[in-house]
Amino acid sequence: LYMSYKKKFGVPDVIHAHNVQFAGFIEQVIREKFGIPYIITEHDGKFMMGNIAPGLVGLMRMSIQHASEMTAVSRALADAIEKQIGVRDIDVLPNIVDSVIISSPFKNHYDSDSNFVFLNIASLDANKGQSTLIEAFTSHFKGKRASLRIGGTGPLGSHLIKLAQRLGVENQVAFLGYLDRPSV
Repeated sequence: LYMSYKKKFGVPDVIHAHNVQFAGFIEQVIREKFGIPYIITEHDGKFMMGNIAPGLVGLMRMSIQHASEMTAVSRALADAIEKQIGVRDIDVLPNIVDSVIISSPFKNHYDSDSNFVFLNIASLDANKGQSTLIEAFTSHFKGKRASLRIGGTGPLGSHLIKLAQRLGVENQVAFLGYLDRPSV
């Protein structure tokens, strides 16, 4: 893939890998063979759950140590990576929100005459924590002028729907299914 990219676009100045386990390993090889520096931004919640295979820890540590920069999308994730992999000084580079949304002409979200809407977009799996989100929403907003919209699909979809029903917030929690970027 690197050679195809290089042929079509030329030599990149830097490569940005979006996880250490797969892309980071590949980028480390590209750096060794072609001298292209790389940075890593980790998104994977498996670090938060302690699900790192012991045989991968050393390889991940090496990939991180050879990166020009290592970031994670949250401070909690950075801390979990540092603890499990034994590296230090991981910076935080949060997922960004498109500025079009921030500057859009949509109705003011703080209008006291309307419900406050929470939105979660992610795959419906244990790594994303929607069960905890629904429980927290129930604890603080059940019966209040608030709603929770969950976009995405995954193995926990039916479980999450049943959880919202069991907690009595099925009228406040909407499951939107798969959404492409423009829909989001």
